[in-house]
Amino acid sequence: PAVRLATTRRKVASKQRRPPVVAEHLHKAGKRLRLYHLQGPLAFAAVEPVVREMMARASDTDCFILNLRMVQAIDPAATGLLAGTRRELRGLGKLLIFSEASTWWQLLIDAGIEREAIFTDDDFALEYGENLLLAERFRDVAWEAQTPLEKCALFTGFDFEELAVLEPLLATRSYQRGQTIVAAGQSSDELFVITRGSAMVSVPTQNGVSRLNSFTSGMTFGDIAFIDRSPRSANVTALGPVECRVLTREAFTRLDLEAPVVKIRLLQNLAHGMSSMLRHLSRELAALK
Repeated sequence: PAVRLATTRRKVASKQRRPPVVAEHLHKAGKRLRLYHLQGPLAFAAVEPVVREMMARASDTDCFILNLRMVQAIDPAATGLLAGTRRELRGLGKLLIFSEASTWWQLLIDAGIEREAIFTDDDFALEYGENLLLAERFRDVAWEAQTPLEKCALFTGFDFEELAVLEPLLATRSYQRGQTIVAAGQSSDELFVITRGSAMVSVPTQNGVSRLNSFTSGMTFGDIAFIDRSPRSANVTALGPVECRVLTREAFTRLDLEAPVVKIRLLQNLAHGMSSMLRHLSRELAALK
């Protein structure tokens, strides 16, 4: 087939939002994660050039993703070659995984490719590859550990006294896996900071749900709606045990009189977070051109 799209993590990222230091590392490590979209019928002769391309880049790539959504047919010789290539790359300490292979996943499994190597879409495959890069770079980081307030993005630059003023105003809430934290259509009178766990932002679709974003510990969500007072536009669901600190609009308003400097710093950090999100979206749009 033709390789319709060949791109890298430097241009296309998963929707899993990361703390700034982590996101910067992933951006710099971009070419170690490669995504290829294939189209057309896949026979042995059509797959062989794709395999040569991957092997040629294996020295500086840790994870390859093959998207099969536009593949019209695939024969046993092709799946056998892909399975053999996955084993060969694994021997080199590399990984080959697949996305959007719903039509062909059973043929891939029959060829010896493990079910865990097949992802429903690019987003989850990219996140898996990103996690591999992070596991190598941040080996000693306990991702499930609680994030202290001073390490949360919203409170960057706060000194001890400012945190001491703010901390009593933040409610603490806990959620279990699958529990809804925010529902679309709700009023937006609360701002959330995740201090443990991760959560997914999604909207319902004809095929189930579509993930728009995902937040990890130390990150903020609900900020845009909180600022412009618009109803919640999506659902936020706990991906496991989650703990949040919550700033209500009432507490936020109290800062006007009790600690205006703290409120100004909060607004500055909110603006910085929104601008970072816009830059991220701009990179994604540029990658689609």
